[in-house]
Amino acid sequence: MKNIYTLRLFSPYKICSVMTIRFSLLIFPVFFTLACCKGQSCCENAYTMFINTGSTMNLDSSCLAKEEREAAAIGQAALERRAKCLLMLSYDDLNSNRFENALQRLEVLKSFLSPSDAAHKQYTADLYNLLAYIYNQQSYQSLAEASYKEAITLYKELGMRDGQLINEANLVKLLAEQGKFSEAIDLGTRVCEETKSLFSFFRSGELKGTAANNLAFAYSLQSQSYRADMRTIEMRSSAEKALEIFKKNVDIASGIGGAPYRVTLLNASNAAALAEQYDVSRNFIQQYFDGPGKYPHVLNCANFSSSAVLHARTGSFDEALSDLINSCRPLGLATSDDPLATPEVNLPSGDTIQLFIAILQNKGAVLHLHYNKHHQIEYLEKSLAAYEQAAKILNNLQNEIFDEASVIAQRLRFHSVYPNAARIAALLHQETPTSELKKKDEYWRKAFKYAEQGQGFVLRQNVRAAFEAECNEYSTAEPHCREKALRDKLFQFRKLGAQDSILATLDEYYKFFHALKTSSNPADVQHYNQRFNHDVPSLEDVQQSLLPDHRAVFIEYVWSAPQPFALWITKKSKGVVLLDIPSGDKFWEDAKRYQEDWLKGEKDIGPSQRKISNGLYKVLLGNVLNDIPAVERRSLERIVISGDNGLRTIAFEALLMDEVPAKGNSHQYDLNYVLKEYIVSYQYSAALWRLQKEQLLSLEKSKRSRIGSFINIDQTGCGTLQIDNLGQFSLKKLPTLSSQVISFNSATTEVFEKNAPSFDLLHFCMHGCLNADPELSYLSFKGNAMRVLDLYSIRLNARLAVFASCSTAKQLEGEHESGIKGEGVIGLHRAVSYAGCPNVIATLNEVRDKPSALLLEYFYDNLLKDKMPTDEALAKAKRDYLKYGKESRHPLFWANFICVGPPAQFAR
Repeated sequence: MKNIYTLRLFSPYKICSVMTIRFSLLIFPVFFTLACCKGQSCCENAYTMFINTGSTMNLDSSCLAKEEREAAAIGQAALERRAKCLLMLSYDDLNSNRFENALQRLEVLKSFLSPSDAAHKQYTADLYNLLAYIYNQQSYQSLAEASYKEAITLYKELGMRDGQLINEANLVKLLAEQGKFSEAIDLGTRVCEETKSLFSFFRSGELKGTAANNLAFAYSLQSQSYRADMRTIEMRSSAEKALEIFKKNVDIASGIGGAPYRVTLLNASNAAALAEQYDVSRNFIQQYFDGPGKYPHVLNCANFSSSAVLHARTGSFDEALSDLINSCRPLGLATSDDPLATPEVNLPSGDTIQLFIAILQNKGAVLHLHYNKHHQIEYLEKSLAAYEQAAKILNNLQNEIFDEASVIAQRLRFHSVYPNAARIAALLHQETPTSELKKKDEYWRKAFKYAEQGQGFVLRQNVRAAFEAECNEYSTAEPHCREKALRDKLFQFRKLGAQDSILATLDEYYKFFHALKTSSNPADVQHYNQRFNHDVPSLEDVQQSLLPDHRAVFIEYVWSAPQPFALWITKKSKGVVLLDIPSGDKFWEDAKRYQEDWLKGEKDIGPSQRKISNGLYKVLLGNVLNDIPAVERRSLERIVISGDNGLRTIAFEALLMDEVPAKGNSHQYDLNYVLKEYIVSYQYSAALWRLQKEQLLSLEKSKRSRIGSFINIDQTGCGTLQIDNLGQFSLKKLPTLSSQVISFNSATTEVFEKNAPSFDLLHFCMHGCLNADPELSYLSFKGNAMRVLDLYSIRLNARLAVFASCSTAKQLEGEHESGIKGEGVIGLHRAVSYAGCPNVIATLNEVRDKPSALLLEYFYDNLLKDKMPTDEALAKAKRDYLKYGKESRHPLFWANFICVGPPAQFAR
């Protein structure tokens, strides 16, 4: 059964949930007959049934595709039929989780439909509604918002009030998730008011529930955005308003009179109608939920769980704990002797996995809030137990082949499980006295474990792109294509209800999984590690194997609201520091202003800029370094950083350790940058650091020594900045530094794909181009583009890739460009890492031509002539640029380049 809970609030077209789609098939069988009248095409049949019943199940994709091709050949006269075909083919793609395919079809549809075309306005409205849904699933919030608003406008012009209101209800939650609380609450209030008069169609109950839930959600998120002080008036009023709306919706959802399905009461005008709908609802539940009464039982658990959180936020802890017990006990998430304890549970069924994780997260949150109020450490311990159980379920889930409860589709909801578990463990480490050293050490290790698993969850989403990439005749042997084929086969059998075939495919999948786990094939090993491997390095692994020597520290940041923290490890010590982040959005406003000032590239850094930079240093780095024992701190030379959230796009080496310049003026060289004291490099996580270090050692044994330089400075690309000097350096200067350089001027993607696997070092000099969909960001080769998606399918053998290209460690997404929640920054640098290159020199912003060429000249000289490791070679190049560079020495011109991954080292 496909993802019952996933689409509740974000559903395509005019349906508020998958559940309603299924329900409609039981209530309106007559429409199915009408839809499939003799003489209609398969596109007409599918579209008519969809309009009348909301069903997109059992679509004949081959017939739809054939008819779409025929309609395309006919041209203008068959536009309407082609539009219906493309819409239904897109829904078929969604049923199989083929988001990229659906988007491609919708782009084709958009190309020949116009919003101003009255005859086709209905299809255009459907198009934008479907785009909004897909963008939401893909977490591209700005694109989803724009599409929702376009659909709302069109439905309004068409007079389709239900379509308008459903899109507006869905938009409420999206606006709230983006922090646009006033707009979300105003819109949600109006939608809730307007839905009161909607009793004319069977979906009205779903719409009322969705509208009320989303408005309550907006108030709840607004309350979270305030300080974590329960006495804050704004927070209390928002949380109380959310609780008030939620309680009203609990009454609707529960169904007064024991109705097992929540739309029953709303659609029943009299006792006879109530009895009739009760029977229909009961049959529905028996068919899809294995027994009457199970769904309302589960729904009430969810309601109690959410109510518990809202009670806790408003300070009503007795009510919160009561609701918590009522939400957990029926599902076996509480023990009989201690209702606040969390027992071990097995992996739930696909229909309830999301609910279990959500309730366990809420339980952890309520118990943590209770600890904040009463300061009894037992509540903090029980909070950790709840989060740990949620993490265990999530770990198991990622190894399964569930299509109906895909972790990928749920990353926005689930990505916070690990950071929350890490945060509670870190707090327990802080609260445990040094007299209980063993216990204190155990909590630190748990904090590190869950921080690492959280980063692994983020990085694992890379595999999503591999699943969605085309698997052609040349790539079918690749492990991601083999797994994709099994997933697709399983999904088709599940749609058909072929139980024997389902079991056989599952058996085939588990054999594939175990073969992958024991394989020595490099591609299989890489796929297993990035797709399934939940092992994280121990403290001893980091200290003995990863840190180069006693002069290095590894710092892992965990951005878990309301208390971000940092874990640090040296050769001899470890620690945790709770970050002193200012209340509200001031920190991110400062960080954003800091980055905007960067892009201006002014000659000098003024007092206000220095103050912000030094403030960021104190919060993010200074307090962490001060926590390290003085005897170790004095000898530190290297800082290795694993960032989180927006920290991934901050160049730590450009932060100022002092607000006032050493010599009393603001000349760039006199400023006390972190760079002057430390060599800074970046890692995705300690786990990936370990894997990439092993990969680096393996590649070193291959004895490759050639350097491939791929150049295209054609201004027909996306770039607006000149890169002539970089081009001249790449063509003329770089070959003089090593006899092993082979240059490909005006390089095409075909040349790159053919030659890149044979090189030990890859140099790119071309425009890097960002896209709102980060997986469509690309490198501008001659006559073609190499997208992030394309790079995933290439097998590279280079130890190092150097980008003399713009914004290769950046993406266009969100106010702080911090990346997609649950995914992090998806950039060209990560695609190259995924393709097999462990060490990357990437760029945070646009490259400035002349200064960048000089910096890279220093870098390659240090790397190839002086045989320095990449992190040291880059740091020295930056220091040399600050000393000798004739252009401005503003950080924009030197801190733009960062070293990501384990440093490689090359012979002369």
